[in-house]
Formats: sequence, C-alpha cells, structure tokens
Amino acid sequence: MLRNMWPLSYAGRRGSVSNDPASTQWRLYMPDTFNSTFTTVLREVEMMSSSDGTDLCNGGTASASSNGSGGTTPDKAFNNVIGTADADAWSTNTGTTGSAAWLQYTFPSTVTIRAIRLAPYSYDTFPNEIQVQYYNGSTWVTWWTVFPASEDVHTYQWLAFSLADTLFTSLPSISGSYATTGDTATVSYAASSGTPTYQWYRDGVAISGETGSSYTRTDSDSILLACEVTLNRDGFQIGSAKAIVIAPNGGAFVGRAYDFTQVALMAQASDGSTAVAADGDPVGWVRDIGSRRGGTEGRNLAQYVSTGRRPLYRNTAGIKSIEFDGADDYLALPSLRAYTQGHIVFSMKLDNDPPTTGSGGPPIGQSGSDTQSDHHPFTDGVVYQGFMSTARKTTGNPTPSLASWHYEDIWSVASDWGIAINGTNHYTTATNTFAKSDVPMVGSHQRNRGDAGIYLDGRLGRMLLSESKLTGNALSSARAWVQKSYS
Repeated sequence: MLRNMWPLSYAGRRGSVSNDPASTQWRLYMPDTFNSTFTTVLREVEMMSSSDGTDLCNGGTASASSNGSGGTTPDKAFNNVIGTADADAWSTNTGTTGSAAWLQYTFPSTVTIRAIRLAPYSYDTFPNEIQVQYYNGSTWVTWWTVFPASEDVHTYQWLAFSLADTLFTSLPSISGSYATTGDTATVSYAASSGTPTYQWYRDGVAISGETGSSYTRTDSDSILLACEVTLNRDGFQIGSAKAIVIAPNGGAFVGRAYDFTQVALMAQASDGSTAVAADGDPVGWVRDIGSRRGGTEGRNLAQYVSTGRRPLYRNTAGIKSIEFDGADDYLALPSLRAYTQGHIVFSMKLDNDPPTTGSGGPPIGQSGSDTQSDHHPFTDGVVYQGFMSTARKTTGNPTPSLASWHYEDIWSVASDWGIAINGTNHYTTATNTFAKSDVPMVGSHQRNRGDAGIYLDGRLGRMLLSESKLTGNALSSARAWVQKSYS
C-alpha cells in the first residue's frame, strides 16, 4: 500500500494517556457510529508506532466482535486493499447496529501503537469515538481516545489519528507581525506531553531551514504562512498540528486552501501518486493547505474516476492554473457539513459557454441545497449562483469580462449573501437562508447529475474556502493572495 499518499484528515484531540505500553494485542473499540441505525464498516486499517511510521499490521491475526454478511471478515480490514466491493471491507453484523464493536490485531511480537490510519466505507458507518486499547495480560486498557470530526469522513479518503491528538490542549497559533520584510512571527501551543519540533511553510511548501519557533519574513509577498508543530515522545513522532495565517495582515485562517499554481501540491492520480510536472499533465489530486491538522493531511480535492474527468495543469505565458474542459472535468470537494457560514475567494477565467446551458459552470457547485444549475455566463449577460444557499441568486450582468483573469468572492451567512468581482460588490442581499452540502465539487454544479451537470469551461488559479465570512484585513489579504495567481 502507498504510504502517506492518500488524502488524510486528522481529527479528535482528547482522552487520557498513561505511560507507553507494549503488547502483542491491540484493538480499536468503537462505542457507536455517526448514524446509530447503521453497522460499523471500515475499508482498511493501519496501526503504526509513530505518526510517520510504516504499517505494523503484517504477519499477525485479525479478529472482531462480529462479522457482517457477504464475505466480510476482520482480515479484510488489514489486507492492504481499498476496494469498492462490500466484500473488500470489514463490517459488524446487523445485530450490532447501534452497539459497540471492536476490531483487533494480534501481532507476532510486542508493539506500541501511537498512530492509526483508517479508510472509511461511508460517513454513516464510521465510528464517532475510537478507543485505542491494548491487552495487559488480564484486561483491555484504553490508552488513548479520539473523537472524529464528522465532516472529515469521506469514502476513499484516509483519516489519520495519533496519540498527539490527545496531547494538544491548545492548538498552535501564530502571533507577532508577518506583513513585510524583517517582521517576525512566533508560534505557540500547549500540550500535556511531548517535545516539539517546528517547520514553517509558505503557501503549503516547507521553507528550507526554518525549523525554529519563530520565522522572520524575507519579503513582503501575499502568502499563506503556516507553522507545523510536531510532538515527539520517546524518540517517536506522535503527531502534529498547524497554525495558519493569511499574510500580509489577515490573521488566523480556518478553512481550506487550494493553490492550483503549484505542481508540488498536486498529483495525477487520486491516491496522491504520480507527480504533476509539465504543462498538460492531468490533475487527479490537490492537497488542502488550509487545514490545521498535520503536514500531509487535509480535506483534499480528488478525482476518483479512473479515466477522463481530470482537469489539466497549465503554464501559459507564465500564468499557472488548472484548466477544466466544460465537458466532464471536475474534482470532488469533501463535505461542507460542519460549516455554519462560508466565504469563497478565488481567481479564474472562463473560456467558453457550452451550447444551450448558458455558461461554463461555477468554480464550486452543489455547495448548498438549491437544485437549479448555477453558472457564470459571460455572453448571455446574467450570473446565476447559489453558493451555500437554499436558493439560486440571479445576480445580473457583471461589468468586468469574466473571460479575462479576475478574482471573485462569494459569501453566505444567515440573512447575508453576496458576490464581489475584482473587489467590487456585484450583488448583495439580506434575504438568505444558509445551506450546506455533503457532496460539493469543484468544476461542476452537481456531482450526482453526471454528464447532465453544468461543467466549468475555464481555468482556476487559487481558491480559499473560509469557514466564516471574511471582513476587513482578512478579506483584503485573502483577495491579495488569490490575485497573485494571475497578476
């Protein structure tokens, strides 16, 4: 199995911790699922001695509290196969619906489990609490416990949890000044145990040599500045978390960020493998650089269809972006389930209107509950947009040409919805009911429509998706960051 290649998401961060134990018998004890009327189902499980370690589940024996029908057995969770068939997963039987379940692995020799990685079957069948337990010779003991965030559970996307999730009592944050050359930013955090190491990031890429608790800016560019704090214990990396700010002066950023100008953040395959390197390479995976958890995790974009449907990386006259064909290209965006409001800021250009449907589609579709087709026409004179709303907004004819590179931002809050183009409000309304979707996507209006959907015919440069409405310095900094992709 590929290590650290599948999209990951870290979640959960409380529980009790004792001295590091060693045992041959370890199990995941799961009191219930997110949907108590469903059985527990897992496609694959890995157990590691450290957060960056290899899977230790080899050469041992798997067992479980019960097994469902259709050929499912506990070894299916440890066979290094993440398949689409039910028989490729482990599940409990229907008699344990809404009840506790456990999945055990007996190792050939003693080990210490400080991190796990799980491939969900679905949101409904995923545990809402996971206790990592070991057998001490007479009884099962819970060593650490995590509580997954429901919005992070997506079919085929790995979730990673570690001992560090229980140790961070205050997630990392960045203070100080970070607007211009010579300014120094400092990271701080609180944890009940562990020795920290640090790595600073610029737009999602590690800054060489910047491994201290502070960082002095060497330029005045608009950037996403981050510092990852990794906790180490007894010589092992046990997990990490990040602080992120929008420079020059935007403050903390909570949400998702995608930079389509950087090949280092993209891959051709949906499992994060096969590097994007040259103009025209397909893009099947884009790493989220906006998450506060871990260095390789995130709510990543991915395209799971094995052939076609992938946008292309473009480097045209020095402008780097990804290009959607208007026919079937799209990238799946993980659920917006947790959002209570939202603000998207992005740079883009539209190339063509598909025949009869009005336009090349929105940068992000099916983000709310409206069933009509959102689109961004630039020849029929009207923009239709339903970003995180129950109703599609008919916003009229924009003055700027959307066929040229520009930036937009759209926000949705209760009784507050609007769209701005190049920093100027194009449409606002105080009549709005906030809505969110479990199946949003980038490059098409609606995933479930298949080829009947409205697809983007154009290019995207950068995109920020904030969990709250951006205002003041945060908004101006976000706008400055996305503009860099085409200026």
